[in-house]
Amino acid sequence: TCTKKYPQMMWLTNHRVWLMGESNELLVGNKFDLLGYNDEVVVITYLKPQFNTLNYYEVLLDSLFDTYLIENVTPTDKEGNSCPNYEKFKGKRVVTCVLSLDYQEPIYYQWKDENNKNLIEINKSLIKDLLNERVIAYYKKEHLKIFQFYCYYIREEKEKTPSQKIQHVLEKYNDLVENIKQTPPKYIYNYLYDIQCEVNYCEHNRRVRQTCLDNYMKREVFLKGLDDKLEEMVNRYFGIEMEADY
Repeated sequence: TCTKKYPQMMWLTNHRVWLMGESNELLVGNKFDLLGYNDEVVVITYLKPQFNTLNYYEVLLDSLFDTYLIENVTPTDKEGNSCPNYEKFKGKRVVTCVLSLDYQEPIYYQWKDENNKNLIEINKSLIKDLLNERVIAYYKKEHLKIFQFYCYYIREEKEKTPSQKIQHVLEKYNDLVENIKQTPPKYIYNYLYDIQCEVNYCEHNRRVRQTCLDNYMKREVFLKGLDDKLEEMVNRYFGIEMEADY
């Protein structure tokens, strides 16, 4: 069993671990069902009723990203306080353990090559790029809902001035954020605020301001701007330089 192979283990269940990023604009992490550690090793444990060719590569990919996360755990929380996970995991060897009904014994993986070199460290840049793409895709799938939210509350205040309309959207968004458990990344608010600034900086002409506001009622315009805002934030978090447009 796992405890015989790695004695004196402490076990954590449903345990959240956060990644160390280059900025505090975002939180990237994972909740582990079962995570063990002792003075030398951290054991990522997956419980799989079946483990075969159908889910082998999925488990392998999860192991890759989870190992990277454990090896790069954030040393501090958002308030700058020391993070207990850092003391538990930092600098220790990371092992993946798969427990399945298909096998009598646990299956172990380590991301080491034949020379015992750390493949996670060797391929760190590639893994960051892959995680960067995953995080962008995760948030981008919600952007259509943000666009619909924007359009709904702009139309709700049809008798108001353009400045009042976009202020109404921001207020409704803040109300929404206050009533959900996990605070969304700030790029969404920042994007809506940028629209407000653009409207307010237009000529002191209601028609010109309304035209500016209406431009963001176009789905492709709104989503392109929000996508760009998201990519800028995620790239900063992972320390990835964006290619300049020429």
